[in-house]
Amino acid sequence: MTEGVAGLEPRQADADTSCTGMENMTVWTTIITSAAVGALVAGILTLIGQAFERSARKKDMLLAKAIELAVARREFTIRAAEQAGADAELRDDVFAAADYYRILEQIREKGQVPTWFSEREANGPVQGAPVRR
Repeated sequence: MTEGVAGLEPRQADADTSCTGMENMTVWTTIITSAAVGALVAGILTLIGQAFERSARKKDMLLAKAIELAVARREFTIRAAEQAGADAELRDDVFAAADYYRILEQIREKGQVPTWFSEREANGPVQGAPVRR
């Protein structure tokens, strides 16, 4: 109906709302860049979380093995004393487990038994409570 009317032009607002090719490309670039940055941040946070998880698992495993060693040593000492018909000295499992944990941690980190342990073992066993038959 407006085709035949002179002086009427398309509305200016309609022309401004349409995206040109360049503006459309900028919008997509912004969207893709935002998604990439989000994925990168999520990936970094995941890696940090995994590193903490691995560290905690290693410590848990070392503690479990240290406790196993402490209990096994106590049981061995009791059996050896009973078979020999002699008294024996026992350390509390908590202290033995703490020592084993420190030993295992140094073996894992440095690949060798700590010098304090080697020196202590050379001087004889650590005193503890006597075991009587």
